[in-house]
Amino acid sequence: MNIEKIKKRMRKILELVMVLLIAYPYGVLTGIVFQILRLFRVIKIVHWERFPKWRKKVILVSNHPSIADPFLLAPLFFWQYLFRPFQYGPVNLPDQSIFYNQWYFRPFRYFMVPVDRKTKGAGSKVFFLIQKLLDCGRILVMFPEGRRTHKAKDYFYSRNGHRIGMFTRGLGWIAIRTGATIVPVWIEGSDKFLPNRQDRYLPDPPNFKEQVVIRIGDPMTFRRHKKASVDRDRTEKVSQRILHALLELADEE
Repeated sequence: MNIEKIKKRMRKILELVMVLLIAYPYGVLTGIVFQILRLFRVIKIVHWERFPKWRKKVILVSNHPSIADPFLLAPLFFWQYLFRPFQYGPVNLPDQSIFYNQWYFRPFRYFMVPVDRKTKGAGSKVFFLIQKLLDCGRILVMFPEGRRTHKAKDYFYSRNGHRIGMFTRGLGWIAIRTGATIVPVWIEGSDKFLPNRQDRYLPDPPNFKEQVVIRIGDPMTFRRHKKASVDRDRTEKVSQRILHALLELADEE
């Protein structure tokens, strides 16, 4: 065995140790806090019966009103994560330079796919990595607006006035290429629970008097297309179907 193979194996062992000693306990703690907030009605889940429990190869697709949203959606998989973290720990798509490359996020990289928003053409690499993870049965939490809703330039509106930013490219391609189960999720009130600030990146402290409502939509699947090249019109139609499903979900009582 050469030195490079030894180094590679050691890196994998180190990653496993960091996940078990740091990332896993942090995820469990986050899940416990989430359950406590549900108990005190700070968080309300609507249509929990629609959630695909213990199912692999799932993509949660949500609007993104607050920086708190990833911490509100990941605990939906709490019980699966508690017993099988490597299979059911949801993967997020953080910005590479702001989050993933920071040393203090290293223990959590098993649950991250970095997104390089500065390098032209880097998105294709991310799409194929996501496909590989989903084909292995992993779970993905995705905010297709690409940024928090209040930072979007163009919006789509529901009949009752709920808004969502225009989707970045890729969601339709991922849905078709993987055949994954798409679960629309609408978050309401997270921007009041953890308010956004225009003048700085970090938000104000949480406001526990505000309720966060998480609405879960009916799971969707699309016929899988195994070839790498997928018709752009088809991917756009799939993205639009998911977008309209989210807006319809936002209007549900």
